Amino acid sequence: MPVEALGYAVTVVDRSGIARTMLRADHSGLHTVDASQRKAYTALSTKTPTGTLAAASSRHSSIMPGMWASPPLP
Repeated sequence: MPVEALGYAVTVVDRSGIARTMLRADHSGLHTVDASQRKAYTALSTKTPTGTLAAASSRHSSIMPGMWASPPLP
C-alpha cells in the first residue's frame, strides 16, 4: 500500500527541536501533523529512536502514560 493511502506525516527537527521539514500525505488526518512534530521532539529530547519509543509505549503504556506529552512546540 502506498504511503499516501496510509495518511502519514513525517517531521524532521534540528538539534534545538525546531522543525526543519515536514511531509504530510494528501489524505492524512488533521492530527498527524501535531503528532509527527511531538514524536520527533520526544525522540530528540530523550535521545531515543522513534521506533524504540513506539515499541516501549505499546508494551508499557500503563507505566508511561505521559511519554508522548510535551510542551507546545515553537
